[in-house]
Amino acid sequence: MLDITDSIDSPTFGNIAANRPASLDETGSGTPAADSSWNTWDLIALSELSTFFQAGELVTRLNDMPESLYVVGSGAVKSFYLDAQGNECITAFYLPGEIFGLEGFNRTNLSFAHQMLKTGYLYRIPYREIFHALNKDVDCQKYILQLLSHEMFEAQRMSVINGHYTAEVRLAYFLLNLWQRLNPKEKQGAVFSLPMTRVAISNFLGLTPETISRCFALFKRNNWIEAAGSKIKLTDIESLSHLVTGIPTR
Repeated sequence: MLDITDSIDSPTFGNIAANRPASLDETGSGTPAADSSWNTWDLIALSELSTFFQAGELVTRLNDMPESLYVVGSGAVKSFYLDAQGNECITAFYLPGEIFGLEGFNRTNLSFAHQMLKTGYLYRIPYREIFHALNKDVDCQKYILQLLSHEMFEAQRMSVINGHYTAEVRLAYFLLNLWQRLNPKEKQGAVFSLPMTRVAISNFLGLTPETISRCFALFKRNNWIEAAGSKIKLTDIESLSHLVTGIPTR
């Protein structure tokens, strides 16, 4: 059984990649390595400062004029918009080592807001610094194009998953994806702590909280997972992986 007294520390970009990595795939980021010499550390080198945010604090607000990209140093971030009825709709979660704010390159007022899910710090990289690097460095150009391509693909993939797959498949994919992003090199002992609530998960997957609760209960009955509060252990990765067969990959 999952020992709920075990400590599962929230990962940070620093302890995921204590040394400068050769590619983003080694950082724990959900962002792919670009076909260039650039990576997350090069973006951080352009940052003016790292800023500490409390859980629940807004990083960007709806209709703000965008000014920066952000790299998550620790904690976790969600992006969301408000529908016509004023309901929050979550579009993405960002974990340590991952980058958000790419939608701001078009320099129009933001349609999405970003909020801290867990207390942590962010690196802020002003667009002016990125534009300067883009003007003089071909590898930077390749890297930013790769980031934009990855962001578009992930949005399209989640649209397919939420529009065409069952609740069980959606949750299985979400848990496997989250584990791989939090623990990119860990092949054994698939234990991690959810940085978001189950209500937030249901919102992101286009399901009701009651449906998510039923799916978690089903996974536990089938011995696919163990769950205690926010702590999750994937006990049957093979069965979970079988559920998500057919979902588009890169």
